[in-house]
Amino acid sequence: MTLQPVSMSKKNILILTNTFPRWKNDATPPFIYQLEKRLAHKFNIIILVPHYFGSKKYEIIDGMEVFRFTYFWPKRLQKLCYDGGILSNLRKHKTLIIQIPFLFLAQFFSIRKIIRRKKINFIHAHWLIPQGLVAAIISLLYRVPYIITIHGGEVFALKSNFINIFLKIALRHGSICTANSEATKKEVISKTNLFIPVEIIPMGIDTNLFTYKCRNGEHNLRKRYEVEGPLLLFIGRLIKEKGLCYLINSMTDIVNNFPSTKLLIIGEGGLKNDMINLTDRLNLLNNIFFLGGIANDKLPEFYGAADIFIGPSLSEGEGITFIEAMLCGCPVIGSRVGGIKETITHMETGLLVEPSNSDQIARAVIDLLENNKLRKKLSVNGRRKAIEKFSWDNISNRFQSLYLKMN
Repeated sequence: MTLQPVSMSKKNILILTNTFPRWKNDATPPFIYQLEKRLAHKFNIIILVPHYFGSKKYEIIDGMEVFRFTYFWPKRLQKLCYDGGILSNLRKHKTLIIQIPFLFLAQFFSIRKIIRRKKINFIHAHWLIPQGLVAAIISLLYRVPYIITIHGGEVFALKSNFINIFLKIALRHGSICTANSEATKKEVISKTNLFIPVEIIPMGIDTNLFTYKCRNGEHNLRKRYEVEGPLLLFIGRLIKEKGLCYLINSMTDIVNNFPSTKLLIIGEGGLKNDMINLTDRLNLLNNIFFLGGIANDKLPEFYGAADIFIGPSLSEGEGITFIEAMLCGCPVIGSRVGGIKETITHMETGLLVEPSNSDQIARAVIDLLENNKLRKKLSVNGRRKAIEKFSWDNISNRFQSLYLKMN
């Protein structure tokens, strides 16, 4: 691990995360990258993430040092992180559980090496587990303070009293705690019984990339996928929590009313084969298409071409894809759960349906396809709200203020 000299006039901040682009045009969600690159002009940002076979062990990206630590050998077997996330990968390949202790230990020793060779002022841990837990241990041993940001997935998906002990440890020793939504905050407090100050700061969206202008290119995409009727869109990890099976089941009624409807599904995850098989059993292979992972900078074209974006999640911390769709002027339908309820105002910026309810999804889609006036209203209002609440300029300024408070 080569450590570069850093400016002593800026605070040195170590960022811990499992989610960071592995290479150029990676389909991995880039929100940590988008946040920290906006802070790199004020602080020395050092990113520590798990390595993935084919990615660089060290590089400088937009002024940020990025270290990727090896946690299993041979390296090509490192499959615990990325491509749907840790929980999804564990469900798909249960043998990956043996890599968990190696991930913790490798991250711990990598952090220790960095803080011994660089004057790290504080750590910013994204996610309670494993990053927050490791940061808590480091803080107790080496007196390095840390901020912890809760993104929701680690709280809503993990249902175990044993896991809740680790959540408490991670939270109790942090100097500052943020959550991406009020729903995430309530969930973590209910699971830990810790009534600690939590500041609500959602992740932002690049308003220059996701813009209404991208709808100008919709005809090219529709031609590419031979879309002659309504175009529906789903973007997300193909995991249980995203509720994709309910959207696929709803397509039977939707196609009965609008036979030329097509649904594009973008994302990877452990349930991909199951979802393809379900589509086949419903005789919908001519209407539903699985496109796999697509680079973030290519997504606006899809949002721009779609008539409706649907996210049938069973749980959700914030719902970034809804905000991206809204910025592109695409009407949205989401489940009445978690942070989605804070992002979508029913009948004003989108439509809300009950989770696990294919009939309601179908009814909402059909109603929107039949009501051009309502689609236009949701498009305009949704974009306005997304710009006001979720622009990176606003979000990064709030995190900058927190960073400046840390000693």
